[in-house]
Amino acid sequence: MLLSPSMKSFESPTGMHAQLRPGDSADQTVGCRLFNATSCGKHSQPGVCAFAREDGICQAPPRGWKLQYAKLRVGAPVV
Repeated sequence: MLLSPSMKSFESPTGMHAQLRPGDSADQTVGCRLFNATSCGKHSQPGVCAFAREDGICQAPPRGWKLQYAKLRVGAPVV
């Protein structure tokens, strides 16, 4: 599946290691945090995927996102 230019605007060039954005939480992310968004099982799912939502919020972040979010919040080194 090819990503349209509008879909690419929700991609994170550094995935889960990017800095937190306003709107990020342990349960959702602003934009997609996957390096390869098309590999996500929720990709383009209405109401869930950042690419399918007008606000660009991902309601199903990667499995390790909660731990990564906690690390980014306290400024711990990212692995």
